[in-house]
Amino acid sequence: MAVGDAEGTVSIMKLCPSLVDTTNKEKEVMQTIFDREFRREKNLEIMKREAAKASGVQEKKGTKTAEQIQKEKEERMVKKISEIEEGFFKHVSTDAEDLDAIRARGEMN
Repeated sequence: MAVGDAEGTVSIMKLCPSLVDTTNKEKEVMQTIFDREFRREKNLEIMKREAAKASGVQEKKGTKTAEQIQKEKEERMVKKISEIEEGFFKHVSTDAEDLDAIRARGEMN
């Protein structure tokens, strides 16, 4: 066997017969491995198609899309933040002028 590199150096190596010669059993084992992987790929493709069909059917039945779910999450987050801010301002001060000053400082940042 000859092995070369990017600099142009070539090395010649002698390989033992077990690395060069194949046996009948080795060919059978490799064929079995290839067949198994081929079937596995086919099964994965079928499962992927079925999942796509199922998700398409669910969307038609009224299931929420990813965009709708994200929008609802954002709305809940905004509502929760508003509730937290109200609680904070109620806890900090009851004077309207103080609250306005605190809000103004918060908006400056």
